[in-house]
Amino acid sequence: METFKKSIVLVSGLPRSGTSLAMQLLEAAELPLFTDGKRIPDEHNPRGYFEHAQILTLPQNAAWLSDVRGHGLKVIHALIPFLPDNEHYKIIFMNRSLHEVVESQSRMLKSLGRSGGLITQEKLVDSLHQEVQRCKTWMSSQPNISVLELSFSELIFNPKVAIDQILCFLAGLVDNNERVKSQMMACIRSELYRNRMG
Repeated sequence: METFKKSIVLVSGLPRSGTSLAMQLLEAAELPLFTDGKRIPDEHNPRGYFEHAQILTLPQNAAWLSDVRGHGLKVIHALIPFLPDNEHYKIIFMNRSLHEVVESQSRMLKSLGRSGGLITQEKLVDSLHQEVQRCKTWMSSQPNISVLELSFSELIFNPKVAIDQILCFLAGLVDNNERVKSQMMACIRSELYRNRMG
């Protein structure tokens, strides 16, 4: 009989889709996080990025994942298909308007003195849409993966519903009580919703 494995909790999505905020919520829910603190907070993510450099080794080596069962970690969407099938995953996938994502990415690159390339915004939006759809299609085909999709705008403007969804999704890994909900609510700051469309 196979020994029970705790799920690995992943936060994923496109860069600038709200993944750092989702990680803040996991921290507020008192889920242990797998981060290295190397990428320091800045004007784009004042509360930090909640990343770990080891995530980038997934395509070559994923054996270390067994050490982070019951933890939360952030994984960019492009690396999700490299997850091995011998672990159980609960993935919180952040959705955001692709035009907002592109605008946010563009402003971040500009502030860093870097160019976003010559591709038009509409072509970039279309390319990102295809990337996200491929990732979602792959996740839906994996029996060892459960996915909770969250809208960034809904999380900001209707946080109570989103927080309840997160806590139900992570049942058995975090406590679901008023203290935890209050800590999670304190993470939501609508003034950080910049690059808003419409």
